[in-house]
Amino acid sequence: MQVMTDNLVPIAGRVKAGTTEALDRIAEALSGCVPGVRLKRSDALRVALERGIEVLERELGIAVAAAAPPSTSKGGKRPARKRAK
Repeated sequence: MQVMTDNLVPIAGRVKAGTTEALDRIAEALSGCVPGVRLKRSDALRVALERGIEVLERELGIAVAAAAPPSTSKGGKRPARKRAK
């Protein structure tokens, strides 16, 4: 398993305490799959979210082909941010 840090966007949310405990167990198990790398809860969350999204998209019939990654050039357009109220 390869840990990728390119093109990551921060996202926040609330989960039950049991979910964080499950993520910690997943991170521990995944760390055993990658010699010399200690995965964190955020890594486990990213893996679980990506796998869950893929399954839900297939179930809902909305799966799309893998899109090209967004441009990282200085001329590339950045997504608009919502202003705080």
